[in-house]
Amino acid sequence: MSVFQRARNIGLIVLILLIVLVQITFAVSELDSEGSPHPVSIDGRTLFEIYSGTGSLSARERAALIRSRIIQAANNPAISPESIRLKPVDTSIAIMAGKQILLLITENDAEEEQSLLSYLAIERLTVVQNAISAYRKERTTEQIYQSSAYAVFFSLFLLFSLLLLKRSYNAIRAQITKHVADESGVLPQVQKLIPFPLPPYTKVALWLNKVFSLLLLFFMLYIYLYGITGLFPQTRKYSKHLLKYALEPMISLFDAFVGFLPNLITIAIILAISRYLIFLSNFFFSRVKAKVIVLPGFYEEWADTTHEITRIFIVALMLVTIYPYIPGSQSAAFQGVSVFLGVLLSLGSNSLISNIVSGIVLTYTRAFQIGDRVRVSDDDIIGDIVEKTLIGIRIRTIKNVEVFVPNSKILGTAIINYSANDFKLGLILHTTVSIGYDTPWRLVHQLLIDAAQKTPDILSEPEPFVFQKSLDDSFITYEINAYTRNSNNMAQIYSNLHNHIQDSFNDANVEILSPHYSALRDGNRTTVPAEYLPPDYVSPVFRLSHAKRSMKNPQSPE
Repeated sequence: MSVFQRARNIGLIVLILLIVLVQITFAVSELDSEGSPHPVSIDGRTLFEIYSGTGSLSARERAALIRSRIIQAANNPAISPESIRLKPVDTSIAIMAGKQILLLITENDAEEEQSLLSYLAIERLTVVQNAISAYRKERTTEQIYQSSAYAVFFSLFLLFSLLLLKRSYNAIRAQITKHVADESGVLPQVQKLIPFPLPPYTKVALWLNKVFSLLLLFFMLYIYLYGITGLFPQTRKYSKHLLKYALEPMISLFDAFVGFLPNLITIAIILAISRYLIFLSNFFFSRVKAKVIVLPGFYEEWADTTHEITRIFIVALMLVTIYPYIPGSQSAAFQGVSVFLGVLLSLGSNSLISNIVSGIVLTYTRAFQIGDRVRVSDDDIIGDIVEKTLIGIRIRTIKNVEVFVPNSKILGTAIINYSANDFKLGLILHTTVSIGYDTPWRLVHQLLIDAAQKTPDILSEPEPFVFQKSLDDSFITYEINAYTRNSNNMAQIYSNLHNHIQDSFNDANVEILSPHYSALRDGNRTTVPAEYLPPDYVSPVFRLSHAKRSMKNPQSPE
């Protein structure tokens, strides 16, 4: 089944539902409602309205009785419209058709119509005479043939329009498919056999073509139904309701739009002012960031955050100002939905607000900048900051892994910034080695400084320096400290520094006993360096002594 056939079936179903809906609505509209007028309608045309009853008859029953009497008089060929006359009855005036009272006009009717009784009687006499004439004329053989001819013409025109709609739908679809085939280089015949993925804009175009065709189909069926039902007096009441359903929503929308125009102009002015303020804010803070505008005590890295805060403030002020001018904003339903959304937002945005506040604090404390090498102590994350927002920061680790850390977590833990002094004295890199006591400390210092000076990205000024951190039982712990302004490459600098330390100590034939080194050696000679010993120093020898066997333990070996 093609798309057009499915659309046609849907249209027929909608048409049937419309007929049923009109019939139900018409039946419901016939019910009495307290305080509302009841029309006297014949063939879908309202002659006049009845506001009050007479005697035991309600207004609805009275209107139905008047309608039936007028129709009865119209079906009686012996009664001509000209023979219908007025006759005073007590304080009322009756419209007579022969000896039959068609309608009794009372003082209450005149009060409801805000007219004199005699004027109202003459007006309704004319209306009844014209209604009987029209009723008889529309039921003549000539009029029935003419209405039938119009119905056949409308049906043929609808069939022609449906065929034209089908051809237009298929032609537009074929043109869209051909355009895709021309761009992809695939023949349409191949596309029919092997489906190819369509670009998004092509899917949207096909969807719009289908929706427009369905809407046009529904509109054509609606107009056809309205025209056909309006041709025959027996179905004209349905035509009237169809027109009412189509016009009343549009009239209501138009009236609402016209009434909303002053508020719409106010909203447009507020939006224009807000947009201009945002533009000025963007222009100003972009110049501050580019150091074109210099504010004392205001750092350029604050520009983006301050701009975001200013824009949020402008938008919030705009929404608060616009709110009273929105249609339905004063209704209880609108206010209830607003309160409900506000509660949901407040319950679900606690962490979001916490991160935003933390982001603002971190920005104005200048804890770090984009490109800084940092370390988040709790998670032991080391890397470069590649993005900084009001929600959190994104860190690219030395293993090229990106980690997102919320601002609230950063504010609640220690963060180490290795790049803070890159453009000042520089970052001090340090590492330790353990050397035995038999190696002179001055030699160790020189070897470590030489290794540092050979390492790339280590500054020659200030010069590297060494600390002796501890004098342990079997070795001394030395710490080499060196300056660098390339903290983002600290991992590689450390690796190169360790390489040069090994080379320097190996060239000097100095053992690196780190962290511990066990050796079996002659312990008689002192570990004090030779330059501190006297020239005649001689290492002591082992002394052996014979232990006599104890008389208390005769079994012990000698």
